[in-house]
Amino acid sequence: MTLTAVENLLNDYSAQTDFSAADYLDLLRGYAATQYKNDQPYVAEAHAPDADAWMYDGSNHSEDYNHSTFVDNIIAGLIGLRARRYDTMVVNPLAPSSWDHFSLETAAFHGHSVTVSWDRTGSYYGYGQGLRVHVDGSLASRRSTLGSLTVNVGPVVAQTIPFQVNIAANGQKFPQGTTPSASYTSLGVQGASTANSAIL
Repeated sequence: MTLTAVENLLNDYSAQTDFSAADYLDLLRGYAATQYKNDQPYVAEAHAPDADAWMYDGSNHSEDYNHSTFVDNIIAGLIGLRARRYDTMVVNPLAPSSWDHFSLETAAFHGHSVTVSWDRTGSYYGYGQGLRVHVDGSLASRRSTLGSLTVNVGPVVAQTIPFQVNIAANGQKFPQGTTPSASYTSLGVQGASTANSAIL
C-alpha cells in the first residue's frame, strides 16, 4: 500500500517535493528485493517489515503467492498506465529517463489493446525515439521525453465472454468451479468457500 500511496502522491500532487520518482524507484527495488528466499526467487504470503524473513511461511502453505499489488505497482507506477473514466487513460511513467527502453505490451483497457513503450534513442523497438502509446496497434500519443500523456483510447468495445468459472476461491460455489479446502478456519467461518473468498 505504501508504493500505491506514493504513486498517487507523485501523480496527483506533482508540486510536492517530499517524494520524487527516484524515491519511488528505491522503494520498488526494496519491495522487489524481498521476493527472494535463500538467494532464489520466492514469494510467500507475507514478508516481515523489519527483517529479511517471510512470515506465515511453511511447506505447502503459501509458496508462489504473488500479490497482484506488485504487478499493479509495475503497471500503474513504474510504467505509469493509469486508467481514467470514459474513453481516456493517463500514462505517466515513474521509471527513470536514463533507462534505454521499457515496454508494457497488450494491456487490456475497455476492450482495447494498449502498448506503452519508452525508447530513449529510438533504436530498440523501431517505433521512434521517446514515449509512445499504441492503441489496437495504432500510434495514439507520443512525446520525446518521459512525462504525462493523456490518451484517448476510444469508446468501450463490448466483448462476448463465454460463461466459464475457474476461480480459485469459487465463493459462489459454482459446481464447475474449483473446490476449495482449508486446513484451518476460525470460529464463525462456515466452510472453506467462505474463508477463501473473504466473506467473513
